[in-house]
Amino acid sequence: MSNLLFPESQPSWEDNNPINILPVSSNVVNIALTGAKSELQKFFASPTALEKLDRVFDITDPSAAHILIENSAAGIFEQIPHLQIVNDAAMNGAQGAFSQATNTIYLSDSLVRGDSLKVQEVLLEELGHKFDTLLNPGGDTSGDEGELFKQVVLGLPLSDPELLRIHTEDDAGTIIVDNQLIPVEQSYNSVVTSSPGFTKTRGGWTDNNNYPRLTGDVNGDGSADIVGLGYTDVYVSFGNTNGTFGDPIASSPPLTKTLGGWTDNNNYPRLLADVNGDNMADIIGFGYNDVFVSLSNGNGTFGSAIAYSIGLNKNVGGWTDNNNYPRVAGDVNNDGKADLIGFGYSDVFVSLSGN
Repeated sequence: MSNLLFPESQPSWEDNNPINILPVSSNVVNIALTGAKSELQKFFASPTALEKLDRVFDITDPSAAHILIENSAAGIFEQIPHLQIVNDAAMNGAQGAFSQATNTIYLSDSLVRGDSLKVQEVLLEELGHKFDTLLNPGGDTSGDEGELFKQVVLGLPLSDPELLRIHTEDDAGTIIVDNQLIPVEQSYNSVVTSSPGFTKTRGGWTDNNNYPRLTGDVNGDGSADIVGLGYTDVYVSFGNTNGTFGDPIASSPPLTKTLGGWTDNNNYPRLLADVNGDNMADIIGFGYNDVFVSLSNGNGTFGSAIAYSIGLNKNVGGWTDNNNYPRVAGDVNNDGKADLIGFGYSDVFVSLSGN
Protein backbone atom coordinates (compact mmCIF):
# COMPACT_ATOMS: atom_id res chain seq x y z
CA MET A 1 0.00 0.00 0.00
CA SER A 2 1.46 3.31 -1.01
CA ASN A 3 2.05 6.05 1.51
CA LEU A 4 -0.39 8.88 1.30
CA LEU A 5 -1.33 11.80 -0.13
CA PHE A 6 0.42 15.02 -1.06
CA PRO A 7 3.75 15.24 -2.85
CA GLU A 8 6.50 16.84 -0.78
CA SER A 9 6.55 19.81 -3.12
CA GLN A 10 3.20 20.31 -4.78
CA PRO A 11 3.75 21.41 -8.40
CA SER A 12 2.00 24.48 -9.60
CA TRP A 13 -1.53 23.67 -10.67
CA GLU A 14 -0.78 25.33 -14.00
CA ASP A 15 1.88 22.65 -14.63
CA ASN A 16 -0.64 19.84 -14.34
CA ASN A 17 -3.88 21.45 -15.43
CA PRO A 18 -6.18 19.01 -17.24
CA ILE A 19 -8.66 21.52 -18.65
CA ASN A 20 -7.14 25.00 -18.85
CA ILE A 21 -8.96 26.78 -16.04
CA LEU A 22 -8.49 30.43 -15.25
CA PRO A 23 -5.33 31.38 -13.31
CA VAL A 24 -7.45 32.62 -10.39
CA SER A 25 -8.99 29.14 -10.15
CA SER A 26 -5.52 27.56 -10.20
CA ASN A 27 -4.49 29.75 -7.30
CA VAL A 28 -7.64 28.84 -5.36
CA VAL A 29 -6.92 25.12 -5.75
CA ASN A 30 -3.28 25.45 -4.70
CA ILE A 31 -4.23 27.47 -1.61
CA ALA A 32 -6.90 24.89 -0.75
CA LEU A 33 -4.42 22.02 -1.13
CA THR A 34 -1.97 23.71 1.20
CA GLY A 35 -4.70 24.38 3.74
CA ALA A 36 -5.96 20.79 3.59
CA LYS A 37 -2.45 19.47 4.18
CA SER A 38 -2.06 21.69 7.24
CA GLU A 39 -5.41 20.61 8.73
CA LEU A 40 -4.63 16.94 8.12
CA GLN A 41 -1.20 17.15 9.74
CA LYS A 42 -2.71 18.75 12.84
CA PHE A 43 -5.44 16.15 12.98
CA PHE A 44 -3.17 13.13 12.63
CA ALA A 45 -0.66 14.53 15.14
CA SER A 46 -3.38 14.43 17.79
CA PRO A 47 -3.04 11.62 20.36
CA THR A 48 -6.71 10.79 19.73
CA ALA A 49 -6.35 10.49 15.95
CA LEU A 50 -6.91 6.72 15.90
CA GLU A 51 -9.93 6.99 18.15
CA LYS A 52 -11.43 9.66 15.88
CA LEU A 53 -10.69 7.63 12.75
CA ASP A 54 -12.44 4.67 14.33
CA ARG A 55 -15.54 6.84 14.86
CA VAL A 56 -15.60 7.74 11.17
CA PHE A 57 -14.55 4.60 9.31
CA ASP A 58 -15.08 0.85 9.49
CA ILE A 59 -11.37 0.08 9.92
CA THR A 60 -10.70 -3.45 8.68
CA ASP A 61 -6.97 -2.88 8.10
CA PRO A 62 -5.49 -1.59 11.40
CA SER A 63 -1.97 -1.48 9.97
CA ALA A 64 -3.13 0.91 7.28
CA ALA A 65 -4.56 3.18 9.96
CA HIS A 66 -1.24 3.26 11.84
CA ILE A 67 0.71 4.00 8.65
CA LEU A 68 -1.71 6.76 7.74
CA ILE A 69 -1.41 8.38 11.17
CA GLU A 70 2.37 8.04 11.39
CA ASN A 71 3.14 9.44 7.94
CA SER A 72 0.59 12.24 8.03
CA ALA A 73 1.55 13.39 11.52
CA ALA A 74 5.16 13.66 10.31
CA GLY A 75 4.10 15.68 7.30
CA ILE A 76 4.96 12.88 4.88
CA PHE A 77 2.47 13.19 2.03
CA GLU A 78 3.77 11.13 -0.85
CA GLN A 79 0.66 10.56 -2.96
CA ILE A 80 -2.58 12.38 -3.71
CA PRO A 81 -5.40 11.23 -5.98
CA HIS A 82 -5.43 12.92 -9.35
CA LEU A 83 -7.40 16.17 -9.46
CA GLN A 84 -9.67 16.99 -12.35
CA ILE A 85 -12.02 19.92 -12.76
CA VAL A 86 -15.16 19.32 -14.77
CA ASN A 87 -18.14 21.46 -15.67
CA ASP A 88 -21.10 21.66 -13.33
CA ALA A 89 -23.45 19.73 -15.61
CA ALA A 90 -21.13 16.71 -15.63
CA MET A 91 -21.05 16.71 -11.81
CA ASN A 92 -24.82 16.15 -11.57
CA GLY A 93 -25.18 18.72 -8.82
CA ALA A 94 -22.15 17.66 -6.76
CA GLN A 95 -19.33 20.02 -5.85
CA GLY A 96 -16.76 17.30 -5.39
CA ALA A 97 -16.49 13.56 -5.97
CA PHE A 98 -13.97 10.76 -5.54
CA SER A 99 -13.71 7.74 -7.81
CA GLN A 100 -11.81 4.71 -6.59
CA ALA A 101 -11.81 3.31 -10.12
CA THR A 102 -9.85 6.27 -11.49
CA ASN A 103 -8.18 7.32 -8.21
CA THR A 104 -9.33 10.85 -8.98
CA ILE A 105 -10.94 13.68 -7.04
CA TYR A 106 -13.26 15.65 -9.30
CA LEU A 107 -14.08 19.27 -8.51
CA SER A 108 -16.86 21.32 -10.09
CA ASP A 109 -15.86 24.30 -12.20
CA SER A 110 -17.99 26.73 -10.18
CA LEU A 111 -16.44 25.52 -6.92
CA VAL A 112 -12.85 26.32 -7.91
CA ARG A 113 -13.85 29.76 -9.13
CA GLY A 114 -15.00 30.63 -5.62
CA ASP A 115 -13.59 30.64 -2.12
CA SER A 116 -10.45 28.59 -1.35
CA LEU A 117 -11.76 27.64 2.12
CA LYS A 118 -14.78 25.98 0.56
CA VAL A 119 -12.53 24.11 -1.88
CA GLN A 120 -10.43 23.01 1.09
CA GLU A 121 -13.51 21.60 2.83
CA VAL A 122 -14.55 19.69 -0.28
CA LEU A 123 -11.03 18.31 -0.68
CA LEU A 124 -11.05 17.08 2.92
CA GLU A 125 -14.40 15.39 2.34
CA GLU A 126 -13.23 13.66 -0.82
CA LEU A 127 -9.98 12.63 0.85
CA GLY A 128 -12.17 11.03 3.50
CA HIS A 129 -13.65 8.88 0.76
CA LYS A 130 -10.12 8.04 -0.39
CA PHE A 131 -9.03 7.09 3.13
CA ASP A 132 -12.00 4.76 3.43
CA THR A 133 -10.62 2.71 0.54
CA LEU A 134 -7.29 2.41 2.40
CA LEU A 135 -8.64 1.66 5.86
CA ASN A 136 -11.54 -0.51 4.73
CA PRO A 137 -10.29 -2.21 1.55
CA GLY A 138 -13.05 -3.94 -0.38
CA GLY A 139 -15.75 -2.27 1.70
CA ASP A 140 -17.53 1.04 2.05
CA THR A 141 -18.28 2.59 5.43
CA SER A 142 -22.01 3.20 5.72
CA GLY A 143 -23.32 6.72 5.33
CA ASP A 144 -21.30 9.64 4.06
CA GLU A 145 -17.97 8.93 5.73
CA GLY A 146 -16.31 11.70 3.73
CA GLU A 147 -18.53 14.40 5.21
CA LEU A 148 -18.11 13.00 8.71
CA PHE A 149 -14.31 12.92 8.27
CA LYS A 150 -14.31 16.57 7.20
CA GLN A 151 -16.39 17.56 10.22
CA VAL A 152 -14.11 15.67 12.61
CA VAL A 153 -10.87 17.02 11.08
CA LEU A 154 -12.09 20.60 11.29
CA GLY A 155 -13.58 20.12 14.76
CA LEU A 156 -17.02 21.26 13.65
CA PRO A 157 -19.94 20.57 16.01
CA LEU A 158 -22.56 18.04 14.95
CA SER A 159 -26.06 17.82 16.37
CA ASP A 160 -27.70 14.43 16.82
CA PRO A 161 -30.01 14.96 13.81
CA GLU A 162 -27.03 15.95 11.64
CA LEU A 163 -25.07 12.91 12.77
CA LEU A 164 -28.02 10.64 12.03
CA ARG A 165 -28.36 12.18 8.56
CA ILE A 166 -24.68 11.60 7.79
CA HIS A 167 -24.76 8.00 9.04
CA THR A 168 -27.81 7.18 6.89
CA GLU A 169 -26.93 9.23 3.81
CA ASP A 170 -26.14 7.53 0.51
CA ASP A 171 -23.11 9.32 -0.93
CA ALA A 172 -22.87 7.11 -4.03
CA GLY A 173 -23.46 8.67 -7.43
CA THR A 174 -22.15 8.99 -10.93
CA ILE A 175 -20.59 11.72 -13.01
CA ILE A 176 -19.92 11.90 -16.73
CA VAL A 177 -16.37 12.69 -17.86
CA ASP A 178 -15.23 12.33 -21.47
CA ASN A 179 -18.54 10.63 -22.27
CA GLN A 180 -17.85 7.94 -19.66
CA LEU A 181 -20.11 7.23 -16.69
CA ILE A 182 -17.90 7.09 -13.59
CA PRO A 183 -19.13 5.77 -10.21
CA VAL A 184 -18.16 8.12 -7.38
CA GLU A 185 -18.74 9.07 -3.78
CA GLN A 186 -19.64 12.72 -3.74
CA SER A 187 -20.24 15.84 -1.71
CA TYR A 188 -23.11 18.22 -2.16
CA ASN A 189 -23.13 21.85 -1.17
CA SER A 190 -25.98 21.94 1.33
CA VAL A 191 -24.96 25.27 2.87
CA VAL A 192 -22.94 27.97 1.14
CA THR A 193 -21.87 31.12 2.91
CA SER A 194 -21.74 34.48 1.19
CA SER A 195 -21.44 38.04 2.51
CA PRO A 196 -23.08 40.47 0.09
CA GLY A 197 -24.26 42.73 2.92
CA PHE A 198 -27.94 42.01 3.60
CA THR A 199 -27.73 40.92 7.24
CA LYS A 200 -28.04 42.51 10.68
CA THR A 201 -24.31 43.06 11.08
CA ARG A 202 -23.57 43.68 7.41
CA GLY A 203 -25.74 46.60 6.41
CA GLY A 204 -28.06 46.99 9.39
CA TRP A 205 -30.98 44.99 7.96
CA THR A 206 -32.67 44.72 11.34
CA ASP A 207 -35.80 42.81 10.29
CA ASN A 208 -37.60 41.76 7.13
CA ASN A 209 -40.77 43.74 7.83
CA ASN A 210 -38.98 47.07 7.91
CA TYR A 211 -36.29 46.21 5.36
CA PRO A 212 -37.53 43.32 3.24
CA ARG A 213 -35.16 41.17 1.26
CA LEU A 214 -36.56 39.36 -1.75
CA THR A 215 -35.19 37.01 -4.39
CA GLY A 216 -35.78 36.96 -8.11
CA ASP A 217 -33.89 36.95 -11.39
CA VAL A 218 -33.63 40.68 -12.13
CA ASN A 219 -31.11 40.45 -14.99
CA GLY A 220 -32.46 37.46 -16.90
CA ASP A 221 -29.43 35.19 -16.55
CA GLY A 222 -31.38 32.34 -14.97
CA SER A 223 -29.91 32.81 -11.46
CA ALA A 224 -31.85 34.27 -8.55
CA ASP A 225 -30.57 37.58 -7.23
CA ILE A 226 -31.06 39.30 -3.86
CA VAL A 227 -33.11 42.48 -3.83
CA GLY A 228 -33.09 44.44 -0.59
CA LEU A 229 -35.43 47.38 0.04
CA GLY A 230 -33.43 49.58 2.36
CA TYR A 231 -33.95 52.89 4.10
CA THR A 232 -33.35 55.05 1.04
CA ASP A 233 -32.16 52.75 -1.73
CA VAL A 234 -32.97 49.43 -3.29
CA TYR A 235 -29.94 47.15 -3.42
CA VAL A 236 -29.32 44.24 -5.78
CA SER A 237 -26.70 41.49 -5.45
CA PHE A 238 -26.47 39.31 -8.54
CA GLY A 239 -26.46 35.58 -7.91
CA ASN A 240 -23.41 33.55 -8.89
CA THR A 241 -23.77 29.95 -10.03
CA ASN A 242 -21.87 28.67 -6.98
CA GLY A 243 -24.41 29.90 -4.42
CA THR A 244 -22.70 33.17 -3.60
CA PHE A 245 -23.68 36.74 -4.48
CA GLY A 246 -21.86 39.73 -5.88
CA ASP A 247 -21.42 43.18 -4.38
CA PRO A 248 -24.65 45.17 -3.97
CA ILE A 249 -25.71 47.71 -6.60
CA ALA A 250 -27.79 50.66 -5.36
CA SER A 251 -30.85 51.99 -7.15
CA SER A 252 -33.43 54.56 -6.03
CA PRO A 253 -36.92 53.78 -7.26
CA PRO A 254 -39.34 55.40 -4.78
CA LEU A 255 -40.27 52.19 -2.98
CA THR A 256 -38.37 52.60 0.31
CA LYS A 257 -39.00 54.12 3.74
CA THR A 258 -37.69 57.57 2.87
CA LEU A 259 -38.46 57.47 -0.85
CA GLY A 260 -42.20 56.95 -0.98
CA GLY A 261 -43.07 56.36 2.66
CA TRP A 262 -43.14 52.56 2.50
CA THR A 263 -42.99 52.24 6.27
CA ASP A 264 -43.13 48.44 6.50
CA ASN A 265 -43.83 45.42 4.34
CA ASN A 266 -46.97 44.32 6.16
CA ASN A 267 -48.89 47.54 5.57
CA TYR A 268 -47.35 48.28 2.18
CA PRO A 269 -46.05 45.00 0.78
CA ARG A 270 -43.52 44.82 -2.01
CA LEU A 271 -42.69 41.75 -4.03
CA LEU A 272 -40.76 40.67 -7.14
CA ALA A 273 -42.24 39.29 -10.34
CA ASP A 274 -41.81 39.67 -14.09
CA VAL A 275 -44.85 41.73 -15.07
CA ASN A 276 -43.88 42.56 -18.66
CA GLY A 277 -42.58 39.22 -19.93
CA ASP A 278 -38.93 40.19 -20.46
CA ASN A 279 -37.67 37.42 -18.14
CA MET A 280 -36.46 39.95 -15.57
CA ALA A 281 -38.12 40.38 -12.19
CA ASP A 282 -39.65 43.77 -11.44
CA ILE A 283 -40.63 45.37 -8.13
CA ILE A 284 -44.33 45.58 -7.33
CA GLY A 285 -45.48 47.73 -4.43
CA PHE A 286 -48.98 47.90 -2.91
CA GLY A 287 -49.37 51.46 -1.69
CA TYR A 288 -52.17 53.35 0.03
CA ASN A 289 -54.19 54.12 -3.14
CA ASP A 290 -52.24 52.57 -6.02
CA VAL A 291 -50.13 49.61 -7.05
CA PHE A 292 -46.70 50.71 -8.25
CA VAL A 293 -44.39 48.85 -10.63
CA SER A 294 -40.69 49.54 -11.09
CA LEU A 295 -39.39 47.68 -14.14
CA SER A 296 -35.96 46.08 -14.01
CA ASN A 297 -33.31 47.66 -16.22
CA GLY A 298 -31.33 44.40 -16.26
CA ASN A 299 -28.23 45.94 -14.69
CA GLY A 300 -29.26 45.85 -11.04
CA THR A 301 -31.23 49.10 -11.16
CA PHE A 302 -34.92 49.78 -11.63
CA GLY A 303 -36.91 52.40 -13.49
CA SER A 304 -39.26 54.99 -12.06
CA ALA A 305 -42.38 53.62 -10.40
CA ILE A 306 -45.53 53.51 -12.54
CA ALA A 307 -48.86 53.83 -10.68
CA TYR A 308 -51.90 51.63 -11.34
CA SER A 309 -55.27 51.74 -9.59
CA ILE A 310 -56.53 48.17 -9.57
CA GLY A 311 -58.22 48.00 -6.17
CA LEU A 312 -55.87 45.91 -4.06
CA ASN A 313 -54.77 48.62 -1.62
CA LYS A 314 -55.56 49.96 1.85
CA ASN A 315 -57.73 52.82 0.60
CA VAL A 316 -58.96 51.13 -2.58
CA GLY A 317 -60.46 47.81 -1.61
CA GLY A 318 -59.80 47.75 2.14
CA TRP A 319 -56.68 45.56 2.04
CA THR A 320 -55.60 46.67 5.48
CA ASP A 321 -52.45 44.57 5.83
CA ASN A 322 -50.63 41.72 4.08
CA ASN A 323 -50.91 39.39 7.04
CA ASN A 324 -54.72 39.32 7.03
CA TYR A 325 -55.19 39.94 3.31
CA PRO A 326 -52.10 38.76 1.47
CA ARG A 327 -51.26 39.67 -2.09
CA VAL A 328 -48.93 37.61 -4.26
CA ALA A 329 -47.90 37.46 -7.92
CA GLY A 330 -47.89 34.65 -10.44
CA ASP A 331 -48.67 33.97 -14.10
CA VAL A 332 -52.24 32.66 -13.89
CA ASN A 333 -53.06 32.74 -17.62
CA ASN A 334 -49.77 31.45 -19.02
CA ASP A 335 -48.93 34.54 -21.05
CA GLY A 336 -45.43 34.84 -19.60
CA LYS A 337 -46.35 37.84 -17.41
CA ALA A 338 -47.03 37.83 -13.68
CA ASP A 339 -50.53 38.69 -12.52
CA LEU A 340 -51.63 39.88 -9.09
CA ILE A 341 -53.62 37.63 -6.79
CA GLY A 342 -55.30 39.01 -3.67
CA PHE A 343 -56.83 36.93 -0.87
CA GLY A 344 -59.74 38.98 0.41
CA TYR A 345 -62.31 38.46 3.14
CA SER A 346 -64.61 36.19 1.11
CA ASP A 347 -63.07 35.95 -2.35
CA VAL A 348 -59.79 35.60 -4.19
CA PHE A 349 -59.20 38.41 -6.69
CA VAL A 350 -56.98 38.36 -9.77
CA SER A 351 -55.71 41.35 -11.68
CA LEU A 352 -54.21 40.30 -15.02
CA SER A 353 -51.05 41.99 -16.21
CA GLY A 354 -51.69 44.36 -19.11
CA ASN A 355 -49.96 44.34 -22.47
